[in-house]
Amino acid sequence: MWPSTTGERRSTLFLPRHTRPILLGKRPFPPFLDTNEDGDDYDINYEFNLGPPTIQFVDTRTTPVCDLTIDIVGGKAWTKKKSLDITSGVYTLHLDNFELATANGGNDSTNYTDAATPFVFPADNPTDGVVVIDLPSSKSLAVTIDTNTTSNTVVFIEKHKSQIGDRLKAKLRTDYSSVRLELARVASSPPPSADCVQLQPRSFMFTTYNPPSSSGSEVLLSLLIQTRDGNNPGVREDLADAWNNRWRHDLGCSPVSSGHTASIIFNKQMIHDSMIKPTLKDQTFDSTLVDTEGSLEISVSTGKKVHRDRYYKHRDNMEEWTVSEINVTLPDLHLQLHETPEHKAECYGRWSYQYSFDWSHYIAGEYPVNEYGSVTVTNDLNKALSIFTIADDDTIDVQCSISKADWTVEMTPDDPSFWDAFTGKRKVVPDWVKDLCPELPGFNINLGKLYFFRTTNLLMPTQKIISIDRGVGLHVPQDFYLIGQLVGA
Repeated sequence: MWPSTTGERRSTLFLPRHTRPILLGKRPFPPFLDTNEDGDDYDINYEFNLGPPTIQFVDTRTTPVCDLTIDIVGGKAWTKKKSLDITSGVYTLHLDNFELATANGGNDSTNYTDAATPFVFPADNPTDGVVVIDLPSSKSLAVTIDTNTTSNTVVFIEKHKSQIGDRLKAKLRTDYSSVRLELARVASSPPPSADCVQLQPRSFMFTTYNPPSSSGSEVLLSLLIQTRDGNNPGVREDLADAWNNRWRHDLGCSPVSSGHTASIIFNKQMIHDSMIKPTLKDQTFDSTLVDTEGSLEISVSTGKKVHRDRYYKHRDNMEEWTVSEINVTLPDLHLQLHETPEHKAECYGRWSYQYSFDWSHYIAGEYPVNEYGSVTVTNDLNKALSIFTIADDDTIDVQCSISKADWTVEMTPDDPSFWDAFTGKRKVVPDWVKDLCPELPGFNINLGKLYFFRTTNLLMPTQKIISIDRGVGLHVPQDFYLIGQLVGA
């Protein structure tokens, strides 16, 4: 399972607003010392009121980092003789190169690992795993201030931008030296639900997806969550390369589609093994995942048979009708879940079977009539089926149905030889024979209901943060793919 989120620079992910301003010029930091044009020294103090930060993920050759962009929405800079107000929109604060790490979601803030090490959930101690901004390990942290406009600038800031950045970085190093700010949380224990499959994470890693430069998209934070085979979490570099190659080259689309800011993606092998196959088994079916690119295709063994007893009817020993027995086991049904050009999930069904039988019609009398023949019937299903999907913030539910109207039927009479034609064999299918053909299969197929653990608790502690777009519903570009929006605090 692979949740992905984007932190675009504008109006996407917002972290909580600071509850108090950042002050420079009061202890433990001395005020800035400056000299006026008369050669007299004076002190400058600063107070910055900060808006909610936006976050931008950045990939490096080693591990992902993130940058924070924070608007300075107010404050002041003052000396003993003069005070200048800071106008909102004039200055922006940049905090770049924050290291990311994984940590135990409990109270022990020292229990964390670097980004290259998978977080493995302890089997005997349910806990949450979190991705954090790790201030203690952010050795390349850089703090700068940008001026956004030439009007309403503050001379005390313009003159000391570099020193202010250094002073703010020092303040982060001292006042927040042990802080790890939570970005994403993966819950290890799903809530109970009796009517659907549940997922429980075994381990997870995080990486970034780097879209092609021509797309103009932002770098995405991706959580790679393992729900099976927990003893083998894999290697981060291999998973990161495979993740980027899948979307950039194999599928040619983004893990977060245009107009949305988050997605939850379920690996199709996991969806088949954990959801579809057990659900079909409950319906006395069996399934195999077919190796395809760009779709999820399964071969379903339904065990269904087509049977009709031998038919015999007579009228006063003067006329009789007969049709031979039909008995055939149906081959596998092929279902392909894929994406239409309109970006809707579609279930395409392919199913075909044949059978043959003989018929005869005898009329007694002065001039008896004896007609008979052989018929091969081909029933073919090759069309998009009716599909029903529910995709909300907690649940996937997928069903499709096959109706009798979905089938095409072709009845082909055998060609009689010259002698057969002389003795009464006909290259026809009488209407009374057509009426005796077995009923075509039609039934609902439940592909499963999945209640996934609240990985929707992303990018904000203890809050549901991804709202699934129910209007779009389920996507299947290759894996199961839900898209939505980040919900700000």
